[in-house]
Amino acid sequence: MTFVLTCIVTLALISLGSVKGQGNLRGLQSSQWDGTLSATHYWDCNGQDCDSKTVPAIPDDSGTYVWQKQLFSASPLYAPVDPNNYGGPSEHGEQFWATGAVSDDLAHLLGPDVGTSCGTSDLSPGGCGKCLLVQNANAINSNWKVMVMKKNRCPPYSPGCEEGKVHLDIAVPGYDDVRFSTGNVCPGNPNGDPSDGVTRDNTWGMTYDSSSSCALWHASATNTQDGCDCSSVTNDHGLRAGCQLFTEWGWIASESMQLNYKIVDCPAAFTSLIAGAFSAEGPSDGTTSPTPSPTPTTSPTPSSGDFTYGDACGADGCSDCDDGCQWSWPSSEPEGYDGPNAACRCNPGLTVDPETTLVPTPTPTPAPTPAPPPAPETCEYASQKNTAVKNRGTGGKKLKRKKYGSTAEYLAACKAACNADKSCGGFVDDPTDRRGRMCKPKKTGSVGYSKKKKTFYTKGSACQ
Repeated sequence: MTFVLTCIVTLALISLGSVKGQGNLRGLQSSQWDGTLSATHYWDCNGQDCDSKTVPAIPDDSGTYVWQKQLFSASPLYAPVDPNNYGGPSEHGEQFWATGAVSDDLAHLLGPDVGTSCGTSDLSPGGCGKCLLVQNANAINSNWKVMVMKKNRCPPYSPGCEEGKVHLDIAVPGYDDVRFSTGNVCPGNPNGDPSDGVTRDNTWGMTYDSSSSCALWHASATNTQDGCDCSSVTNDHGLRAGCQLFTEWGWIASESMQLNYKIVDCPAAFTSLIAGAFSAEGPSDGTTSPTPSPTPTTSPTPSSGDFTYGDACGADGCSDCDDGCQWSWPSSEPEGYDGPNAACRCNPGLTVDPETTLVPTPTPTPAPTPAPPPAPETCEYASQKNTAVKNRGTGGKKLKRKKYGSTAEYLAACKAACNADKSCGGFVDDPTDRRGRMCKPKKTGSVGYSKKKKTFYTKGSACQ
């Protein structure tokens, strides 16, 4: 099968003599980096190459198996996201997480695909699920570091990704240059059906016009901050927020955008987020389940005991459980994870320890689960309304409000969990998180900053 990817290759050449941000260029050390790469941006609503083997094939009326291309569209989680919403950035201090498409030469440098957790590909030489840390010296915020995971391929027949070139396309809603796009499948394409003739089931509110609303930012301004208005991008599913994160980076127009790059390990929370972004049922936004695809009539779904379970999957649980989700397939299917019934399922034989590592669960002895011990009567938490904390996560589990019968029970559980962790100095009650209201434990000594709707609860000395 063939996958077409938009690779934007040319940005307007603009004199940089009077452009703001030049003072930020000092202090960059080339010894920190593996090298430089050319970079552009895209968002064509199309599926990503690393997800292609996840899309199932089902039999048609004649019994011929047909690949379900209508499910092959991009998850909104592939847009730039703020790591502070997922426990904070890695030790590199990156400003945001993003996904992208890489040239084959860059894929060779990244190494083999990670596997089922973040996809795999038969077309590119590797790199699915691997990460790059990049920095743009030619940007208003030239000190920003950005973590980009490979989810797509920029094939060598696309301009800019020819053999011998190290190239990265960053996936950003609103930044698809439709002048060069051959694979834009967003609704409203004036050229009619997309090049493959298949309409996608879900493009998450993105349209042909909104997908390219900021692509020509360099035609009217010298930088993305002045040249892009993200208001045309839907505010749903974090897509507009992703557009705004990239825009604030402040790329300054040049003939060829060059970024410093370093191959690094992906943050575990980033990998978990992307692992749950796409399944055999199509793309997900992390909070809703996609519409299931039809089950092949010639291969009935077996019971849970007949599945072979592989890598962990699901950023926010499966349909049957919140923890213990694994990529699985019917044991009788020789195709394994390539089979039409492969999917993310709850493994009843596994549980998750506090470090979120899947471990075998011993056969339980039936007994009621004891409630967490109440906090000492003298233990008090001071609440700071409209306050949040950047980074400083303890690594402890975030508790969700929906798991508890009342807000009081929820807050009591948040306090009890913090009391049990010596490194915890309090928690942020965040009702604005896309995944639902939750409390996020923070390290001792954390300092809050003003943020509407959030509340920072600091642990009293008697709680230690």
